[in-house]
Amino acid sequence: AVGRQAPVEKALKYVLDISTPHFNQRRPARSAQDMIHPSFVYLQLHQVPFTNEQPVPLRADEGLARSLRVLDYLAPVITHKIGVLYVAPGQEREEQFLQNRMGSVAYNTFLRGLGTFTRLRGLDADCYAGGLDTSQDADGTHSLVWRSDLRQIMFHVGTLMPTCEDGAAETARQQCVLRKRRHIGNNHTTIVYLDGLSRFRRSDLHGEFHFVVIIIRPIDSQLFKVEILCRAKSPPAFGPLSPSIAHVVRASSLPALVRETAIHADIAVRAARQELQTTNWESRLSQIRKVVKRFGASSATKDLST
Repeated sequence: AVGRQAPVEKALKYVLDISTPHFNQRRPARSAQDMIHPSFVYLQLHQVPFTNEQPVPLRADEGLARSLRVLDYLAPVITHKIGVLYVAPGQEREEQFLQNRMGSVAYNTFLRGLGTFTRLRGLDADCYAGGLDTSQDADGTHSLVWRSDLRQIMFHVGTLMPTCEDGAAETARQQCVLRKRRHIGNNHTTIVYLDGLSRFRRSDLHGEFHFVVIIIRPIDSQLFKVEILCRAKSPPAFGPLSPSIAHVVRASSLPALVRETAIHADIAVRAARQELQTTNWESRLSQIRKVVKRFGASSATKDLST
């Protein structure tokens, strides 16, 4: 199939239409029957072949409980937080971008493909919140989340965050803008959706971050122009959409391609800033070893803690 499509892809190499499972990966829903009881996992690890290591009994006390809570704070997956801004026709300043309460139909369609709208209050403990409030709706009632078995993204979407109504006091309006900026402005990667003939420069976004800005501009109802602006003069290489050229992308592929590019851009920036010293998995393993070293019992007379 790849061979037959090669001539078409070569002729239309500027139009990207990638729809492989890798780009559209979603976390499957799991029923109660799919869950594994911890005792079953322990049974499988009790006698591990090809090693002499044995399970270590742990002293069950308050110190152990605190250490396990620390372990719970370390996500078992790779996490990202990525900003999303909508720019309406005629808007030129960041304050205007941050005061948008809604976007166009095409923008909302793009959001639905980018992730899943998720209730923030009472967010599942295994879902990455990205710094958003999950108890008082201070950052909105819903946000956009994408999850796979190995990775989670919390999108900081400006139009989903609280915005003061027209006629509100200027002080209240500025507080709403500042709260949005506190989240969106502290992301390494930001997606900017431009509607109409809006003009945009990377300098329109204030703050010390926004190292990579992915700009989306509709051409028509089915094609979109995607450009990537980087703060660094020599940005690290990432893809699938490269910062070196502008791309024309089909509407059906736009959310998946932009999401994958945002993930790789975030990884590239964090690596360049030396923020990838250890992965979440390595941090969890280190914490587990600390727990075993500190609370490991000399005998199995006490209850095992799992």
